[in-house]
Amino acid sequence: CCLAILLFAKFVYVPLIEWQDSTLSEVAQKEKRLVKVSQLLENEKKLLVSLENVESQLNQFTPLFLDYSPEAEIRLSQQQRLEGLFRKHQIKPTNFGWQSSTQLDEVSLTKYRVQVRFDGLLVNVVSFLLELEASKPWYEIDNFYFSGRGITQSSLGFISGGRIVINLYVSQQGHEIDG
Repeated sequence: CCLAILLFAKFVYVPLIEWQDSTLSEVAQKEKRLVKVSQLLENEKKLLVSLENVESQLNQFTPLFLDYSPEAEIRLSQQQRLEGLFRKHQIKPTNFGWQSSTQLDEVSLTKYRVQVRFDGLLVNVVSFLLELEASKPWYEIDNFYFSGRGITQSSLGFISGGRIVINLYVSQQGHEIDG
């Protein structure tokens, strides 16, 4: 009789309790997953609204960036555009120096930097800078240096050997970056 009870306990009761414990553990894990999924589903509408807001804000900034083109085309077209602005404002660029581009993967942009040395009347340089800052696509003035001559009470004078570093940004969207 005792042997039967021990055999029953060892081969039926203990495995049944172990199976019951593992089943309860699995159920508890599945309940936790269900709670997480339920929370995500509840937050889905909020997340979709947030995504729409971010996309609309991003669309407001898109016109500030150049569309993707190969680097040589970007540099040529933008140098021609900048040279045109310098001519329009009667400023003489003496040197264009393109620096290495930088990939800004977190915002899907490529930053191009150009350093330009120039000579011209300060009043024309101010007009140039105002137009450059207001233009689309956006040109970021990263650094600006000048030394003036002939500054009087009635004249702003002349800049000789002025230097400006301009950043411009190109969208990487629609183009896979090699690397």
